[in-house]
Amino acid sequence: MDTNQIQSTITLINENLVSNDMLQDIVLDTMLENIGNTNSELRDDTIYSAWGQLLSNGRVNHKQKMKMLRHIIDNKTLFIGIDQPFEDTTFERAFSSLLLVQLLNDHYKEKWIPAYTESHLVDVTLNYMMQEKDNRGFVEEFGWAHAFAHGADLMGAIAKSPLFSRRDYQRFLESIKHALIDVENFHYGEEGRLAEALVQFIKSQNPSEEEISNWITRVSDELLIHGVYNVCWKNFLMSFYFSLNVNEILVPKISNTIEGILKRYYQEFRVF
Repeated sequence: MDTNQIQSTITLINENLVSNDMLQDIVLDTMLENIGNTNSELRDDTIYSAWGQLLSNGRVNHKQKMKMLRHIIDNKTLFIGIDQPFEDTTFERAFSSLLLVQLLNDHYKEKWIPAYTESHLVDVTLNYMMQEKDNRGFVEEFGWAHAFAHGADLMGAIAKSPLFSRRDYQRFLESIKHALIDVENFHYGEEGRLAEALVQFIKSQNPSEEEISNWITRVSDELLIHGVYNVCWKNFLMSFYFSLNVNEILVPKISNTIEGILKRYYQEFRVF
């Protein structure tokens, strides 16, 4: 798209927004086609902003919601370019994640996604988060990529699903570990977003404290045994600890485990 096409597309979407009418199909198609556009004004300020307004104001009909959902599932937009991180395709993956967050949150109010599709979304999200490798936050030329932050928001959304099964628990935790240990080198608050996803998981799925505590201990031990000071893991633990407190989630075993791990980190490396 050249500059004139981008501006005309922005105008088309904004005109539909201010009209207070139902979303036009031609506008919906344009938004889906440009969900990962590298122009941040079109992608972030216009399309992403519009999804929230349209859904919250009831201006998207059931057929259109299903079209949005099928666009992501059928075109596998969460996996486009997944083997080629740090390319423009990251924006399509990241902003497809954000659209799914909005669709799922709308579904939890309206109950319009079929059960088999909701279950599939849980599976697809966890598969995606185990494959994502692009750890960029803000990209100077194109704006926010932030694949792991957006993916963390999506993990928080699927954690609310009543179709989230016991077999998904370990995959959920492994997805967080993959981000923080295998990818790491985050600089834009991704650890906090991943911590919020785990808090939502605890609130919605009520796993045993022992299960989460053992996972934290196991990952931390692997790092400490090898003398690795992983800043992302440390930041995640601190964010997770304080988020539990702010949300008044009483999990003393988990809190004590985190305190013990952070104390060991300080004793080992003399720095937080």
